[in-house]
Amino acid sequence: MEPIVGYGTILSTISWLMAFLASGVTTQVAQRKGVGDTEGARQAVSQGLNLAVFLGFATALIVGLAAPQLAKLVGGKNLVLASAVTYLRVAALRLPAIAVTFAVLGWFRGIEDLRLPVRVVIGANIANVGMEIFGMMRRVIKRNFGNEKHCERWGESAARC
Repeated sequence: MEPIVGYGTILSTISWLMAFLASGVTTQVAQRKGVGDTEGARQAVSQGLNLAVFLGFATALIVGLAAPQLAKLVGGKNLVLASAVTYLRVAALRLPAIAVTFAVLGWFRGIEDLRLPVRVVIGANIANVGMEIFGMMRRVIKRNFGNEKHCERWGESAARC
């Protein structure tokens, strides 16, 4: 049996390495808000978002290009390798959204408003359930998109953002 768990672990690790964006933006926004520097807080958020967009797209590009090597590194072979490469490339598309999410979360934590992020998480989970239901409709997906495995990865990636 091939180590299929490792492919998700690669992306989870990369995603969690971006968590520094939340901490950095939280600190900067909270400090500037505390001294009444609203413009400085906005600049901190802007810088955090710019960094998040750059890192997210750069990381997605690197993962997309290195997907075959990453899949082999985890031990993928034959058919699992081909599916793993597709999974990594499609799932890498969510990395920019994850980076931006961390930066925005830092902003909300910095201004001490955690209600909206909770609402967003609840909405994302509801969307995830809808996409999973859609993903289970294999006949419809196969008929309309050709290969149901690839479509499930698209739905999963969109829901995890």
